[in-house]
Amino acid sequence: MMKHSLVLIAVCIIGAAIADTIQIKTNKDAQVTRSSYGGCGVPCPDAKQGTATTINIGSYHLSSSGLFGYFLAPLNKDCSITKAELVFPKDAFISSAGSGQAILQISKLDGSNWTEDSVTYNTKPSTVGPQLGTIVIGDQLNVNLIPGPLDVTGAVITSLNQGEQEFGVEASTSNGNSVFLNSREKGEEHATFLNIQFECQQVTASPVEN
Repeated sequence: MMKHSLVLIAVCIIGAAIADTIQIKTNKDAQVTRSSYGGCGVPCPDAKQGTATTINIGSYHLSSSGLFGYFLAPLNKDCSITKAELVFPKDAFISSAGSGQAILQISKLDGSNWTEDSVTYNTKPSTVGPQLGTIVIGDQLNVNLIPGPLDVTGAVITSLNQGEQEFGVEASTSNGNSVFLNSREKGEEHATFLNIQFECQQVTASPVEN
């Protein structure tokens, strides 16, 4: 009797994590002002200042904050974020004024839509949750420093999990200082951005003879 050998072809699934980093520049930024010693031309809470080339974030001679938005593309289901950082590049800073350290306080916006050319203090989104952190950009002698990135990993993941298409933050001060920034309208090199690190599980198939 002749015997025939049976060859089984199995598929071996190999998972390899691939890491990468993407940079997302702000797609919109704007100053909103509650009050100012110098006035705003119209009642300050109704002033539209989003298309200006500078953003004054202050609690010295005025009360104002800066809004920044970053478009979030949904991640592939096989990918996950490992780290997300908010970066204010050195080229974004012009100067600071007041006394004490120039510190930006960063809070997450609630996900409501807003546009540069129409947002005002009265119409800006609310902030949600605890403060995300602070960025020190000047010392007590008002000498500008090179600010470090702010870790916003948890907040970005929350935004994606909630189906938000944009991650937004509000930057403010509360210690009698003002921080003067170039807006994105001044040039791409001045734009703030998110650095997002992520890993994707790569699945490959290879035949194995048994």
